[in-house]
Amino acid sequence: MEKKENGADYDQRLKDRILKLEAADLTRDELLRRVAAAEMWAAFIEEAYESSRKANIDHEAILANLNMGLRDHACREKNAMQSVLIAAKEGMEEAMLAGSSLQKKSQARSGAKAKLAKDPKQAAKSLVKECWDKWQQKPISYKGKSAFAKDMMTKYEVLDSQVVITRWCSEWERK
Repeated sequence: MEKKENGADYDQRLKDRILKLEAADLTRDELLRRVAAAEMWAAFIEEAYESSRKANIDHEAILANLNMGLRDHACREKNAMQSVLIAAKEGMEEAMLAGSSLQKKSQARSGAKAKLAKDPKQAAKSLVKECWDKWQQKPISYKGKSAFAKDMMTKYEVLDSQVVITRWCSEWERK
């Protein structure tokens, strides 16, 4: 999974991205927020990779989990990679390089775990999955996925998108 890049290529790619992003003109607070989000996301991906490698989970399951995480994360943090590059432009290159240290990785991992553990939508999603499993055993309970999703939104007020619940149902059907 590791892809080695020679130093000159990496430096040139970094410079090119920084030049592309100069027009974004983000505030320092926005940059810091995006850097923190990118570090948390990087730690989450690294942890998922390490866990799957150790457990010898099949490749498709890893990709499915990462893709689901990417979609969810994309809703919360758009263009996190751009923010990392802008932060580097604004003199934060040292902080970004230090972000790869073991201590920062550990902190980011802990933060990501805590955030996911406290996320009420994640808890609601597992409850919806249980309801979906029961519905699959008694298909007459709902006319279709839309009716099921609508009912789940009334049961779990933290959920705010019928489309997302319907998408979950489709994903669970494929498994």
